[in-house]
Amino acid sequence: MNEKIKLYLEVANFLGDERNKSILEGLLSRRQNQVFYMPVVGQFSAGKSKLINTLLEQPLLPTKTTETTALVTSIMYGSKQVVLEKLDGSLIEYPFEELKMLHQDEADRLKQGKYIQVQMEHELLKTGMIFIDTPGLNTVINSHEAFTYEMLPYSDYAIYVIGRGISAADCDVIAYLL
Repeated sequence: MNEKIKLYLEVANFLGDERNKSILEGLLSRRQNQVFYMPVVGQFSAGKSKLINTLLEQPLLPTKTTETTALVTSIMYGSKQVVLEKLDGSLIEYPFEELKMLHQDEADRLKQGKYIQVQMEHELLKTGMIFIDTPGLNTVINSHEAFTYEMLPYSDYAIYVIGRGISAADCDVIAYLL
């Protein structure tokens, strides 16, 4: 598989396709380092954060019945840490216990935020899996959908969470993922 990726990378280089070059370089790097991205995707309030909390066996991420996840949030293996990356590239570190406060209702804290990175020790994450909690789709907050769709090409697999029954919007996203 790595040889195929390298071949596609050569084609992207030849064509000057920087976006696909970046995606392929990331994929090759993750395969060599034995890590993979597992985004959890779905409409807002479908239960994405709750599913990740269940898989990690703790109430780590904030959950509500309204739109909650404002920024793409990666959860990976490491010593306890929560870092917010801002659009200008600057980083703000938060105490691990404050992760549950980084949600849509706290928009001032997330102003100009791009991404949240969480590190924690858990056997499931030790395998190289990196969960990606995504903002909800089919929402009135356009930036939520943009953040989610922007990171999908960089993922290795995806879990799609269906909340209250499958809708046409769900079908559209699932078709996009395939």
